[in-house]
Amino acid sequence: MEYRHGSGVYIQSEVAPAQTPEQILDQHIVAFFKAVRDLQLPAVAIRQRVAEWIAAPPPDHFVLIDPDLDAREILLTEIRKLTTWPAEAMTIQEAAKPDALLAAIPLSRPSKMKMVRAVLPAGLELIPLQIRSANKWLDPELPSLKGKLIGVVSSWVDFREIARTMLAAAGVDPDLLVVRNPRRPRWQRGLEQTGAIICDAHTAATRELPKGPRVFLFSLLADAFQLELSKFSDSSQFL
Repeated sequence: MEYRHGSGVYIQSEVAPAQTPEQILDQHIVAFFKAVRDLQLPAVAIRQRVAEWIAAPPPDHFVLIDPDLDAREILLTEIRKLTTWPAEAMTIQEAAKPDALLAAIPLSRPSKMKMVRAVLPAGLELIPLQIRSANKWLDPELPSLKGKLIGVVSSWVDFREIARTMLAAAGVDPDLLVVRNPRRPRWQRGLEQTGAIICDAHTAATRELPKGPRVFLFSLLADAFQLELSKFSDSSQFL
């Protein structure tokens, strides 16, 4: 409290910070109505819009939106390992259709956010995927494989190129890389002679790799993204 000179009264110099979830919610509600007043919308229109949002079904699944088929397959495989919620994937064109994202929480690669957001309904939250830094791909044991053949297997060209770059930075001779696209015929040729194979999650889950070489599965999503997904799936029961 603070005494104001000449007024004969005490005033509160600072508003006590919210302590409970209910108090925090009240602060958000107050901020909402303040923003609405600034818009000068009719009260009936405000009530109608709020009623529509409250009546909407709560989210119950994730939808990955991405224009690249190979990227969608890999990322969707990883997302399904990180959450108990159902997860599906679709193109940007599919996401633009009415009700395509009903009860969904849309996800997107950071590089595709602007493109995806352009087709989403106004006010729908779009969650960026947390992508693992490329310099964290390398396993500590990979440099010990210098001088041996190393396989790189993925249908996604970006994965293959990142793997090439990281291995080169680790001192691996590019001539010792056996790079394969599993969508191509005879893609397994030569892989059995490698000392190790680097692949993505979708390839590991859907393709039969040679038994001899050690398989290094490199995830695209950062470990912390599991916590991000759980925030939505855990909180949905209260919405």
